[in-house]
Amino acid sequence: MEAKRVVSEEARKKMGDARRGKTLSAETKQKISDAMKGHTVSDETREKIRAGNTGKIVSEETRLKMSLALAGKKRGPMSEETKAKIQSTKLAKRAVNVVDEANKAVDEMKAKIEAEEV
Repeated sequence: MEAKRVVSEEARKKMGDARRGKTLSAETKQKISDAMKGHTVSDETREKIRAGNTGKIVSEETRLKMSLALAGKKRGPMSEETKAKIQSTKLAKRAVNVVDEANKAVDEMKAKIEAEEV
């Protein structure tokens, strides 16, 4: 196994600046694609990616793009466990909305009563 090179921050910055703004040719993109075909990511790496993405706040624009990208795509059959999770999440969201609406109605009533007293 080869020893890994340690590159200074200054050298990394210079390398990054040298590459920035350059585009890959179609041929190069195809070579990269061919090299990555059949490549699988280990469970350990998947866990690291998941941990890194957990808690990220995604903008509305990005959420819309993700939604459009998935629209119309068929997904495999869901297990009963998955269906139950989806159902419980939807029920919880509905419950939160009902509580929010009730709180809003109470606030409106309080404001109306205070306005009448004045």
